[in-house]
Amino acid sequence: MKITKRQLRRIIKEEVKRKISESADGMPTGRLRVEWDFQTDDPEWNAIPYEQKLELEGIPEVIQVSPDIMDEYMMISSEESSAEADYMITDWLSDEFGWLSLSWYWDDEQSGTHTSRQASVDAFLDAVPSAERV
Repeated sequence: MKITKRQLRRIIKEEVKRKISESADGMPTGRLRVEWDFQTDDPEWNAIPYEQKLELEGIPEVIQVSPDIMDEYMMISSEESSAEADYMITDWLSDEFGWLSLSWYWDDEQSGTHTSRQASVDAFLDAVPSAERV
């Protein structure tokens, strides 16, 4: 029996969801805390306190990642690497909120733990084999 790439992705996605539902231990909650890079060339903006910048920009303290983005994160993490999945989240944060992030981490309110993720271009490049780089 021949399986298409689409069918294989669906099977993997369903398996990941099944594993998440069986055991939530160690899995991301979909809630992020982010340290934003709010620095600009404007001295007046830079003088504003960080918390006030969050409020002015309408960025919540804890960001709830959409289920679609979480599915993509889990798929990239299982098919490729966690570094590439982390880079995808970093890129999504920038696209979604218009600011670069210095770092971010998963916020697990229920267990009181925080799983740090500091995605960077270097981590992403380390995950990509040198033969695939341009």
